[in-house]
Amino acid sequence: MTEAILAAACARAGKRVLHLDAHAYYGSRNASFGLRPFEQLLLGRNVSDETNIRNADDSEHSVAAAADSAVAQPPSHESVGEELQVVQLPDGADQVSFLGSAEDQSQQTGGEDRGGQEAAEELFKLSHRYNIDLTPQLLLCSGDMVSVLRSSGVSAYLEFKPIQAHLYDEDGALLRVPCSKADIFANRALKLVEKRQLMRFLQACAAMQADLEPDVAPMPQSLAAPDAAAPPTARLDGSFSSFMHEMQLPHKLQTMALHSILCLNRLLAPRDGGDSGDDNGGRGGGGGRDGGGTDGSGGDGGASAPTAPEGIVAVCRHLRSLGQFGPTAFLSGFYGTAELPQAFCRLCAVWGGTYMLGNSAYTIALREGAVAGIRNARGHATRCEWLVLNGDVRVSGGERHEPSERAARSAHGREAIARCVCVLNSAVLGGGDETLCFATLFTGSAAGDCSDGDTVVFVLQQDASAAVCPDGKVLLHLSARATADEDPRTLLEPVLNRLLSAQRSDTTPDAADADADANADADADAAGNARAGATAHTGPRVLWGAFFSLPLRSPLPAGRSWAVPSNLLCLDDSSLSATCDGAVAAARGHFRKICPDADFLPPREEEEGHD
Repeated sequence: MTEAILAAACARAGKRVLHLDAHAYYGSRNASFGLRPFEQLLLGRNVSDETNIRNADDSEHSVAAAADSAVAQPPSHESVGEELQVVQLPDGADQVSFLGSAEDQSQQTGGEDRGGQEAAEELFKLSHRYNIDLTPQLLLCSGDMVSVLRSSGVSAYLEFKPIQAHLYDEDGALLRVPCSKADIFANRALKLVEKRQLMRFLQACAAMQADLEPDVAPMPQSLAAPDAAAPPTARLDGSFSSFMHEMQLPHKLQTMALHSILCLNRLLAPRDGGDSGDDNGGRGGGGGRDGGGTDGSGGDGGASAPTAPEGIVAVCRHLRSLGQFGPTAFLSGFYGTAELPQAFCRLCAVWGGTYMLGNSAYTIALREGAVAGIRNARGHATRCEWLVLNGDVRVSGGERHEPSERAARSAHGREAIARCVCVLNSAVLGGGDETLCFATLFTGSAAGDCSDGDTVVFVLQQDASAAVCPDGKVLLHLSARATADEDPRTLLEPVLNRLLSAQRSDTTPDAADADADANADADADAAGNARAGATAHTGPRVLWGAFFSLPLRSPLPAGRSWAVPSNLLCLDDSSLSATCDGAVAAARGHFRKICPDADFLPPREEEEGHD
């Protein structure tokens, strides 16, 4: 995502862009696949569409010609110094296990399950009707991505649908996130004093927007009360958790704000009183490429605890997003997340960018410590001013051999994204006609225990209305921050079992005070059902599903003995994020290095004032 946005911005600024991708598809970790190609990817098999990828022997001349037309070439007599080799890391995922398959069902029943085989065959007949995200992300209605889509005109290539229900986890019960004044006072799960505390907190955040975001228009909602008691912004030198404590926000509302509004991907310990010292709780470690902060403020949601200004800005963005396009603050793209990077690739191509899919590995030519150009496997040279690499590759100083798979895997970081993807026969979230839903859960809350060791799990439910699956089917995504050696199935299967056993009616506004103990009791009964997709026909069933892990990768090896050239930008894989605003912030930062005097994706002249 970040690379596609950066390429479009550079092309728009007048740079000549050559985008090489060893894959046969756009998007890398933000790609979307049909059902069968997705399964093949998880199995580590080639997912290339041979009708779209030309044979390398037949296409070498045309590929070289395309590069010549896109980027100026060095004279053949120019000498180059040292070279760095760039190798492609293995495709696919780690720790893959399937559920709902015929093999899985036969293991559960002790024999051949013809019904399961027939169901799987029927699913794969409509494989092309699925658009399954490798790492699903949403758009914040007033976030950076929506702003860039509007100003750049990329929105003309895309369609979106609003998320209909936004839910949060409170001791095992899924409740609606109350943000608007009407939602807060209609919420039966909150006591009257809690409603007033939440209103005062949101009004205080809205009142500070003018100081923290002076270029943003004031919110017209009633939340922006002129008499809201807001501390001076000069005092906002602590963490957002400390600020919420000063505003006397109770524990459960602090948790909701941190993980459902700011969408932090790891558990932070809310302030219950006194000086808590460190706000970092739950899983440690940092690490995506997009920097700190929160989804709402443009970070990856996991590198550090948000400061008070960052948290307040994120809350204000969430409040501004409410009612923009639907009842919640989020949008889901048609045809999957991969449409976003593809749309920016189209914009780059419109402004002269050249794309080469299925391109082979290449080397980096250095001159006086800087990148002078690249060479492909056949020795064809392309000169460049800047080179951008992502986690699909690894740079190796002076090596001339292909690394073993184990050595390539060592480039993976310790942090990973644990994932579960399921095809269901019916929805598990929302009420009535609500089928596009986003929820934040905790792994230990099904037992009524939300401890510091719990893991935050983002759950996205989509159906055919988002053009990601056929009619009558539901796509369910579970995502959590993990470590590379954690088993994603062990981490996420209890959450999946809980969702399958819960009643959708529990999430309706009139049933916000549902009994969480009933969900915990039913969880044990559903333990085997998720594996075989054999729950009662009256409830949701898993027709196909998989657990897998996506370790975060970096193109730079650990312990390298060579200096990174100043014109080489290496983009690590992004940490788990509920929205794609972090990719915009990262692309904008890298763009400033390449084009310090140019505007980042400025409005199209013919469209200015007519958005």
